[in-house]
Amino acid sequence: MSVEKEERSDRTYHHGDLRAALLRAGGKLLVEEGVENLTLRRVAREVGVSHAAPYRHFKDKESLLAAITLSGFYKLTMLMKSAKTSNPGAPREQLVKAGVNYIQMALAHPEMMQLMFGGTIKRVILEQEFERAVKLGEYPRDALDAFEKLEEIVDVGVESGTFRQKDVHELTLLAWSTVHGLAMILLGKQLQEPPEGPEAVEALTKCLCEDLLLGVLVRS
Repeated sequence: MSVEKEERSDRTYHHGDLRAALLRAGGKLLVEEGVENLTLRRVAREVGVSHAAPYRHFKDKESLLAAITLSGFYKLTMLMKSAKTSNPGAPREQLVKAGVNYIQMALAHPEMMQLMFGGTIKRVILEQEFERAVKLGEYPRDALDAFEKLEEIVDVGVESGTFRQKDVHELTLLAWSTVHGLAMILLGKQLQEPPEGPEAVEALTKCLCEDLLLGVLVRS
């Protein structure tokens, strides 16, 4: 492709449109080729713009990955928020729903979950991308608050006497790490008899969350 054609293809995108297109392409390549093979040059080729075009929006590969990671955390935050609103006043059911939502996201987007929790992106880079996105109105201020949304469910459970009178943060960490552990086991295909199909996965998750609740609920 000539320089003139490359520049013309770049101009077919508005500023925000090109950024969105690059993010979509980055997410697609993440799934298809893995984080190791994802480059700004490869993303530019996927979108059909010049090799220099992505640098107008992302200073390097890590910046692009941070933006993709942020979209994953925002999705997870919304899933935790949805769990809370699904059963008003019922923290036990909310906690189970949060676990199911978490597992379903992990199984639907394994590459994204690895990017989010695998330590690929430095926290400071993610926070820089977050501040930029919030400033431009791309995300709300609570876009990274998945843990806090889960903590709100646990807090209501403790305050209502449904959950044990223990430190809310500790109980939330117990719930999060338990479900995350199941997600990693399922993604790694480590079970000798893995659940077949989404209904079986949901049933297993609910069972695990109910067992988790035995350590969280007030004993009668």
